[in-house]
Amino acid sequence: MYLNSDYCYMVHKEHHQDLLREAEQRRLLHLAANGALLQARIVRRIAAAVKALLHVRRQRSLAVREVTR
Repeated sequence: MYLNSDYCYMVHKEHHQDLLREAEQRRLLHLAANGALLQARIVRRIAAAVKALLHVRRQRSLAVREVTR
């Protein structure tokens, strides 16, 4: 009976460790996915800002051409 009890404890402990590892893997995957989404949002914001700046620059360039005619 004693050996069976030790075996059950070891199996339970190993199963618990597996669950902890799986939970940590899920947590890390979740963090990585959120990080990737955040990076994509930042890149989109930068692209929108650059587009707006290029538009302003083009408008100013056109305005200068009109004035110098």
